[in-house]
Amino acid sequence: MLEKNSCQHKFSAAELKQIDKRINLQFELKSRSEIEQLILKAINLLLSTDYSSEIVAEVFQDIFKEQLSCDKLEAGEIKYIVYDLLETADKDNFWTYNFLIKLINKLNYLQGEGLNSNLKQQLISYFSKRINIIENELYVMNQSCATEVETVINLVFKLWEQYEEKIEEKDLLLIKLQLQELDLNPHQAFKIKDFYKYLNNNSELCVQFTSNIAQSEYNKYDVVDMPLVSGLIELDKLINNNNQLCKTIVDKMNGLGIDYDQEEFNLEILNNYLSEEANFNLEQELDVFHFIVELLTDLIRVSINKKKRETGQELIEAIKAEDLTRAKELINSEVEVNIKDKEGRTPLIWAAEKGQEELMMKLMKAGAKLDATDDQGRTVLSRIHSCYQMEVMQRLNQNSN
Repeated sequence: MLEKNSCQHKFSAAELKQIDKRINLQFELKSRSEIEQLILKAINLLLSTDYSSEIVAEVFQDIFKEQLSCDKLEAGEIKYIVYDLLETADKDNFWTYNFLIKLINKLNYLQGEGLNSNLKQQLISYFSKRINIIENELYVMNQSCATEVETVINLVFKLWEQYEEKIEEKDLLLIKLQLQELDLNPHQAFKIKDFYKYLNNNSELCVQFTSNIAQSEYNKYDVVDMPLVSGLIELDKLINNNNQLCKTIVDKMNGLGIDYDQEEFNLEILNNYLSEEANFNLEQELDVFHFIVELLTDLIRVSINKKKRETGQELIEAIKAEDLTRAKELINSEVEVNIKDKEGRTPLIWAAEKGQEELMMKLMKAGAKLDATDDQGRTVLSRIHSCYQMEVMQRLNQNSN
């Protein structure tokens, strides 16, 4: 993207590694809005020919815990750090459609004598290409989707990853534009039953939805608050837990000459559940735009966002490697502490296995569940050596009280 290597001559190899590490840390710990503000300020600094200590400090205080003698950095060194920031955003696929538009607008607004106009045009060109990539992805999505329901579901997944925190008013117009790009009229009727019917026949997609929902967040709300998400949770249970039971009932009904299939059986149970709990009927219709916004808004409220999932896995790795400093840093950053690895083990289970009592306390104070089990049904306590179980439990109970 940018020739950052031409600016690195003043830094030692150790300093370059440290810069890289600190910038990566910002992407792990900061919210999307904070990173967006940081990038906007950094681009403003990059295009300016005035590298006064006050302007530099404002940007670099956001990147580094200490000011790193910002007033002593030369222009080439400052450019290298800003380039590294933009390169990290590129590598993490941080760019979203609306943020790219915001960046291009900001670049077009910037004018004046003390401005690097060549670099400005280079950045506008690059961000415009990124917008074209996103629009092409939408076109490919439209071509590859066989049905309207499939197109809507794929768009919801794409938007869910994009809007990790909330949907703002300005985003609503962009969602409408994306629907139009996919040849969908935002106001056309969308039958809710068709959505669940498609997921019932494609259970891996239902799992993809529910695996990104944080149980701790979902438990804050009831079915009336978010019937669409509650329907996803309930359908997932029907598919995974009651599969054999439903099949047996359906087989018996067919044996009695009643023509019934399992798909209809699952949807009937789901409809009864939502009707009784939330006065919500699967036969009703919403326009496709309102359906997407309602589902997306509720998913964002209860989801483990991408950043928390990644930092949660990093927390597990830090505990396994017994890197206590990094583990404490991640816990303090409000990471998702009940996330599980491939074996179903949570950070608390790993801390217990490693005998890290201090980490166990920090995790429990951050909301880690003591009764969590892994895929083998083993608990936190079973990971503590039997000789110390009673002693550790007593201390944990005392401290948690």
